[in-house]
Amino acid sequence: MPRTVIIRKTWRCPVCDAEWDSSAYNTLPCPYCGQGVVRIETNPARCGTLTVMGYEDIEEEILERDEATYRTRGLAGINAQAAAIDAEGEFATPVAMARFITRRIDDMEQKIASLKLEAASGPTEPTFRPQGYFLRTPADITAYRSARRADIAAAIIVAMRSAKA
Repeated sequence: MPRTVIIRKTWRCPVCDAEWDSSAYNTLPCPYCGQGVVRIETNPARCGTLTVMGYEDIEEEILERDEATYRTRGLAGINAQAAAIDAEGEFATPVAMARFITRRIDDMEQKIASLKLEAASGPTEPTFRPQGYFLRTPADITAYRSARRADIAAAIIVAMRSAKA
């Protein structure tokens, strides 16, 4: 997915090659080596960068907040974890492995139920909303999309201002 990459102004010590995003040390000796005076980096390849997600990533986030996708990824993770444990020989029998998988699936289903409960609570209630709560309606998706776009635009503006500073 395309991402916005912003090159930040970077200051670097010529002696020990320490790097800063601020000009606070440009008249003082380097705090690490105590010898060199920190200078602004002129080589763009050696400057620090800031990567900001693009609007395209919002659609992927929305898909991740779908219950079916959450369940599918959860089951794949459980099976991979069981296979890794089985490869190390920690399951004494196939029954032990089946019990492990069943317990983990039950845990996942309880998590899905709690996420649904969180999503169903009113938006005005003081409720903790975990990262994976489900978007239920088209209005929820539209509001989420708008909020994320505003967050991304604000992050890009702040990053560009700091790059110019």
